[in-house]
Amino acid sequence: MVDLSRLHIPEPAAPPRRHWSTALLAVSTFAAGLAVAHWGARWFGSRPITVTTATVQTAGSSEAGLAAGGWIEVARPAWPLVVPTRVNERIESIAVKDGDMVKPGQVLATMYDHDLKNRVVLTEARLTAAQREAALIKAGFRSEDISAAQARLNRAEATLTYARSRSERTRSAGSSLAQDAVDHAAADEQVAIASRAEALADLARFKAGYRPEELQAAEARVAEAAAERDLATLQCRYCIITVPDLGRPLRVLRVLHPVGTWIDKDVNHNLVELYDPALLQIRVDVPQRNVRQVAVGAVVEVHTDAHPDHTW
Repeated sequence: MVDLSRLHIPEPAAPPRRHWSTALLAVSTFAAGLAVAHWGARWFGSRPITVTTATVQTAGSSEAGLAAGGWIEVARPAWPLVVPTRVNERIESIAVKDGDMVKPGQVLATMYDHDLKNRVVLTEARLTAAQREAALIKAGFRSEDISAAQARLNRAEATLTYARSRSERTRSAGSSLAQDAVDHAAADEQVAIASRAEALADLARFKAGYRPEELQAAEARVAEAAAERDLATLQCRYCIITVPDLGRPLRVLRVLHPVGTWIDKDVNHNLVELYDPALLQIRVDVPQRNVRQVAVGAVVEVHTDAHPDHTW
């Protein structure tokens, strides 16, 4: 609304004197604003309503003063309230139209979320696998695992004993055996030695349990999977656009995009404009020559085309 107290108009050259009471117009008066807000919320629709006349009087005077045309609009700059989207996706549905009354939490629109829902399922599976792995590491090795490792070590030692005995026999035979047979027996002994060392290390590891670093790595994989799951879930929730909770119903001023529009949250992320029907204002076109007749605190009468039999 125009702050008339700060409006400075040059003095017109030699205006004719008038002998009627000065009429005052105060568009921004608190009383007029409350009256318009009350009846606007009850009677006015979503379309702009043209104010055909605004007749004003000085308090205590019955003489007609100034009549001017204007319109009723959303109270600015606080309104309208723009509802955006937080994801880059296509608009899948719009649940409201211009002029609808909406309640806090009511769905305004939905974005395409099929890909995000699939991502939620995949991240849930990753999280479950990571949690299972971490639980196994935290619990340590089972007695069955240790017994199996001991059995592998016993087999490796038996194999090594046989390989050493065979290698010794081939070497003691001297020239009666071919050199290839001697070399093959020696190689089998070396393989058996390596297998026994590996089995011995496995048994020692099973008896000692997992290292702290292994548990920390498993827990880190769980945290990473949980973060991915939470992000996918949050983005999926962002695909449902709802009315902000301001503690009172609002009205849809306009829907900004049709169904099927691709929304880039960094470019055209605004979807719906809302306003409070209890907070409206009147704009009146006052001729410049009559501005000095306007002052804060005047009595204002408002007549509209939509309700010609009613005066505010």
